[in-house]
Amino acid sequence: MAKPTSASIKEKIIELANQKNLFLISANSSKKTLKNVGIDPRFIIVSGGPLFSEDYTIVNPSLSENVLIGIKSRCERIINQLKSEDWTKKDLVFIFEKENITDKLILKRTEQISNIIGKKVVLIELNSWNELEK
Repeated sequence: MAKPTSASIKEKIIELANQKNLFLISANSSKKTLKNVGIDPRFIIVSGGPLFSEDYTIVNPSLSENVLIGIKSRCERIINQLKSEDWTKKDLVFIFEKENITDKLILKRTEQISNIIGKKVVLIELNSWNELEK
């Protein structure tokens, strides 16, 4: 199968957005790129890091207990948001950078995320977010 082009990836994202799907991204800076592509920010969920609090110690093993408490509540808030959505007519689309450590950690958990929402997560791989800015 041919590697998808930047244009075809952008088309796929726009098509998924037009179907009122929700998008999961790990970094707030990527939200601006999606908005520039035409995605309504209300349909973008930004995790701000790994989706599960246990994974933060993989990225930064020296986090203090106090910091971890805040991270845990943020992760729980996002997971509760996912649980409270009605997924019967929409999908969760995880857009990730192939070499991003945070994205790799979320990617390893897609089966868990699928269990939370009751359906498979749609995955869109980017080499870089710059691909969508072309």
